[in-house]
Amino acid sequence: MGKVEERLDPFAGNVSRIQAFIHLQRYRYAQKEAKGMVLDLGCGLGYGSKILYRTHNFVVSLDISDKALSYARIKYRGPIYVRGDAQMLPFKNESFDSVVALEIIEHVDNNAQMLKEVFRVLKRKGTLILSAPNVAHLGNRIKRLLFRRNLIKAYAYTQKNPYHKHEYTPKQLTRLLKSTGFIIEKRWGQILTLPLIGKLPPRLRVNTGHFLPEFSLHIVYKARKP
Repeated sequence: MGKVEERLDPFAGNVSRIQAFIHLQRYRYAQKEAKGMVLDLGCGLGYGSKILYRTHNFVVSLDISDKALSYARIKYRGPIYVRGDAQMLPFKNESFDSVVALEIIEHVDNNAQMLKEVFRVLKRKGTLILSAPNVAHLGNRIKRLLFRRNLIKAYAYTQKNPYHKHEYTPKQLTRLLKSTGFIIEKRWGQILTLPLIGKLPPRLRVNTGHFLPEFSLHIVYKARKP
């Protein structure tokens, strides 16, 4: 299968090398930074949950798609797969040491409610690894300067993703995390959106944005519950 709506399996043959690398890089970072009992929120087809499971013996993986979970349970055994809504998590308070939420916050209707639920199920000093597309990436900033577009229109994707309910600038996402109570410990980026960078090999291309999260296509946060 390999793809279900916006969910993909980077190990499937129908996924491009750049797509595969960008997804795997995020999960491998989460694998190193997560601790203890882990919740993989919006686990999709389960490949990332399996990566987490190799290091962490207890991984719970939640997604709202039955089709995606069916694939994950067959192909990536080990984690506990649960169907549920990220805005109303079926877990007790302070159940997890770490929550991994990669490329999910842009898909939910109420992003603040999702983060409140993540905060609730995290133990004290628990870790959140979160990533999202950055609509204020370098390419969109250049468009804004060249065409003097309205701020919101300039930061919208050229072809808006039909699966995205919300799209964020780094300032908006940072404000949202802090307003929920999280302490941000680290940010890094993936891919600078310049034409010549598109000619680079996948690994180099993705890492061009590492130290420039404000200008990157995707931004990754490591945050902590006090």
